[in-house]
Amino acid sequence: MTVDGSTLEISAAGFAAAAEQAVRTVARDQAAAVAAAANLVVEGLRAGGVVQAFGTGHSQALAMELSGRAGGLVPTNMIALRDLVLLGGEPPELLFTEFLERDPVVGRRLYDLASVSPPDVFVMASNSGGNGSVVELAHAVKEHGHPLVVITSAEHSGRVTSRHPSGRRLHELADVVLDNGAPYGDAVLTTGGVGACAISSITGALLAQMIVAEVVRTLLAAGETPPVYLSSNVPAATPTTPRWKPAMRDASAALLEKSGRRGRRTTELEEEAVMNRPRPGLDRRQFLQRLAAAGLLTVPGAGVLSACATGGGGPSTSAQGEVSAQNPLGVAADAGLDVVIFKGGYGDEYALFHEELYKKAFPQAEMKHTATTQIAQEMQPRFVAGNPPDVLDNSGAQKIDYATLAAEGQCADLAPLLDAPSVDDPNVKIRDLLLPGVLEQGTYGGQFLMLNYVYAAFPLWYSKPLFEQHGWQPPTTLDEMLALCEQIKAAGISPWAYGGTNAADYVFDLSLGMSVKQGGPDVAKKIDNLEPGAWQQDVVVAGVQAIEEMVRKGYFMPGSEGLKHTEAQTSWVQGKAAFYVSGSWLENEMKGIAPPDFTMTAAPVPALDSGSALPATALRVQPTEAFIVPARAANVNGGLEYLRLMMSKEGASKFAELTASVPSVRGADAGAAATPALQSVTAALDAAGDDVFSWQINTWYVNFWKSVLQQQLGNLLAGRIDANTFISTVQAESDKLAADQNVPKFQR
Repeated sequence: MTVDGSTLEISAAGFAAAAEQAVRTVARDQAAAVAAAANLVVEGLRAGGVVQAFGTGHSQALAMELSGRAGGLVPTNMIALRDLVLLGGEPPELLFTEFLERDPVVGRRLYDLASVSPPDVFVMASNSGGNGSVVELAHAVKEHGHPLVVITSAEHSGRVTSRHPSGRRLHELADVVLDNGAPYGDAVLTTGGVGACAISSITGALLAQMIVAEVVRTLLAAGETPPVYLSSNVPAATPTTPRWKPAMRDASAALLEKSGRRGRRTTELEEEAVMNRPRPGLDRRQFLQRLAAAGLLTVPGAGVLSACATGGGGPSTSAQGEVSAQNPLGVAADAGLDVVIFKGGYGDEYALFHEELYKKAFPQAEMKHTATTQIAQEMQPRFVAGNPPDVLDNSGAQKIDYATLAAEGQCADLAPLLDAPSVDDPNVKIRDLLLPGVLEQGTYGGQFLMLNYVYAAFPLWYSKPLFEQHGWQPPTTLDEMLALCEQIKAAGISPWAYGGTNAADYVFDLSLGMSVKQGGPDVAKKIDNLEPGAWQQDVVVAGVQAIEEMVRKGYFMPGSEGLKHTEAQTSWVQGKAAFYVSGSWLENEMKGIAPPDFTMTAAPVPALDSGSALPATALRVQPTEAFIVPARAANVNGGLEYLRLMMSKEGASKFAELTASVPSVRGADAGAAATPALQSVTAALDAAGDDVFSWQINTWYVNFWKSVLQQQLGNLLAGRIDANTFISTVQAESDKLAADQNVPKFQR
């Protein structure tokens, strides 16, 4: 950096000179933007809003400048990644995850945890503005209509590629952007190729305090008393006389009340008490366990998900009944049953039916039914306290990580269920009813711990009438597919749609599906086993290159990268695109949206060419919707019996009828194949026979899938990277994952 024409050397004096110049430049150049930001804050405060401040990494310092700071505004809240643990029930080790701030799911979770109300104003800081969590939080902010002020480095952000699936950077979502003046890489001094001394924290703090100053000035000019903290370390601020009373009582009573919402600090003096008092929904024991697990309190033996993690089967306190031919699992007839269901694409009507079956078998049992989408948020505190439900449908975006549950002994061994007689034929065991792959999918460390109840297929989806109208046929090879895409495009229809903001990985079913069909199941096994060079297999590279070619030729519907999966699916059923890739839950998810005559139809993904290892009818399947019986449940045997009833002909066929999906039970959908989509999926499964394939990396290593693969696939689909960059990046991250001894590993 140069000051007055002289190059500054790396020294204390050199940095002081550089910082002085940066402060002067930022203060001068950003004055108008500061005024605009302050006006948004003033409007929010007058409407009863709170300033929500967020930054990750060193940008947390800017959030701290705004929240709970002496001389700062009282109605403020600092949003931080640690909220996922302290408020959201996530395991503390999540905070040490290398790619946490890159995960878009994190941003959405943080918004939900922040107790936000409509007038709130968000001030977000990120030097690069490209990480997934920051951009996703900004998306949530704007979707809910909040003003957004962004503090970033214009130079650095302008030279990086967004890690968010949408491809957007933070400043592109802002109402007001303030440039902190930091250079690319943040270091302001360079000597001999060595860069040192970051500036963004200093100029960021400057901008934060300039905003506060303008807010206070504006309120004073209007004759209003600004809600400002006084330091607890001055004589006037004593524990018996809160610093902001009585001078502010009349002018900002509403603001003070608002600032006391959950997670907000009311005074610096009270901060420690607020941070250490039990949160709503947690008793003191749970809260102390949470603090211990987070490293804030030392309690010997505290585990991540429970105080006394156990493995293999239920605890001795689980209800026990007499074993008989009618009660093969020894259910206590009068023991209650607590069932928690993920209410997603399949709804929960089928679970209510299964609970009725249980009630008929055990009329004395009191049933408790909970349906939610926030599985981890609501269930992890129960695991911590040692009182989990008896049956848990651990599914959806907010599920508890499967590997964590398995590694910590939180799941009862389901071997007794496998060896139990089926409801309909005592000579047939439950294990004999399972479709191919179900046993493998639910096995961790040699134990069958999770019953994935839905036999999800992952085909190409199309509208049969549309294809018949144009004389199109589903392709069986890549060349056929590319030729068909040209015909579809010539007809004025986009060949493909996808949901770029949250489901870009759906397209990977096409890419990796083609690769596995071409090279055989071992292609996926090498990827699952994190083998060196697994992502550099020729067929895998060819599958990714096919996606790159499709992007280059404009085969994906414009704007797809900015759509949620439901929005992309809606465009598809409206006839704006010809193909969509998704699981067999698609029809149920689009119920009431797809036109009655759409006739949703499934077809296998094509192979790379006609010389493929697997036949054209081969289909990717993955048993999903993981049901577990927690090891510390009060009624483990009842939980096992509930799963046995789910596997009955009556229970399974009702599921198929209600959800238009195939359960993981042989022949269960035979009497329920009434809808076009379910009929086509059933026909595809019948045609595939034993030629089905899958991969496990998306369930074994969830963070890798979300933070690496989804992100890079989003970049590939947006044309920001090519196939070679995708492959080299994903392979490098796979190698790092394989070497990480802190992550439990699994093998196929």
